[in-house]
Amino acid sequence: MKKTALITGASRGIGFSIAKSLESEFETLILVAKHQETLDKAASKITKAKVVPIVADLTNQSDVLNVTKKVIKDFSSLDLLVNNAGIYIGKDFEKMSIEEINQMINLNFMTYYLLTQKLLPLLKKGDNSQIINISSCAAHTTLFGESLYSAT
Repeated sequence: MKKTALITGASRGIGFSIAKSLESEFETLILVAKHQETLDKAASKITKAKVVPIVADLTNQSDVLNVTKKVIKDFSSLDLLVNNAGIYIGKDFEKMSIEEINQMINLNFMTYYLLTQKLLPLLKKGDNSQIINISSCAAHTTLFGESLYSAT
């Protein structure tokens, strides 16, 4: 069966490990990451599945929408969406700039929401499709001075 998965933050860390673990089970892995160089390096290490690399800055909502448009255009269904990309800015809340606050909210919350919303029609066409949202243990605890990260 031809199965397709989309993984964000797929060029390193947890996202890359997830991609590697899925390469034997999925025909196509759509890997989304911010930097071309690290994405190319990750893609070259996946040999058992077709890799579709997409470079996107997922803190930017227009990039998120461009990713969804490309996937909707190029694929008739989607079997797995792994919302993994995230950002941690190690500053106390009161010391964060508006740009840093927006980065964290956009990537850690809005990106997951938008990808899921826009790709849901493709996921509904998949065979037993799933959505996996990776989050931090900070979502279940309080980090002093880092309420925004815990919330997102």
